[in-house]
Amino acid sequence: MKRKGMIMILAYLLLFIGGQVALVTFGLPLNQTMLFSFAIQVVLILLGWYLYRDTLAQDWQELKAQTSIKSLILWFIGAFIAMVALRVVTMKILENFMDLSNLAANQQALNELSKSQPLFLTFFMVAIFAPFVEELVFRQAIIGSFDKTNKTLMIILSCLSVVLFTGAHMATLVDATIYLPLSLVIIFFYWKFQGNVLATILFHFFNNFIAIIIMFTLSDYL
Repeated sequence: MKRKGMIMILAYLLLFIGGQVALVTFGLPLNQTMLFSFAIQVVLILLGWYLYRDTLAQDWQELKAQTSIKSLILWFIGAFIAMVALRVVTMKILENFMDLSNLAANQQALNELSKSQPLFLTFFMVAIFAPFVEELVFRQAIIGSFDKTNKTLMIILSCLSVVLFTGAHMATLVDATIYLPLSLVIIFFYWKFQGNVLATILFHFFNNFIAIIIMFTLSDYL
């Protein structure tokens, strides 16, 4: 693994994951918790930009050469619809074998947590921080740090990326019905555009932006 990949992963584990544990342990007031979390997110974004600014610039040029904005948006819309359909099918299958009631409860808890803080902070974390930092960690650092000509290794690392990304977002096993399809679509875009992490950042943003809209406008009716 390249040095920058190791730095990005360690920083994510120590600052973001470790920071969340620290917040729970010390039980800071809500306003201090939000400020602390925001500061960590800003630091990780700046670190990711510093480490991968050349990669992102190159990926931007390659992405422009491979597709147009219109075509990319159409791909995103199609992939999003396919992802939602996959989630529905997965839930229909799994509801015969396991209790999915926790899924709705978990989603409601996330909605309430997001609405308890200023919209700016929710938007920043969900639509800016998560797509940018998580893609640099789970795609670029884990997959892009190695020789992309080694197809066997790339398959193994891609599977590892999917498992780790899904696992990192799961509170219970049923949460996999939400995050596994997302992870599969993201890895699809990573390889569709030849290991281009900017493509995955953009789709991740697209997905999370829609999630925010639904959260603040339609969640009370779903």
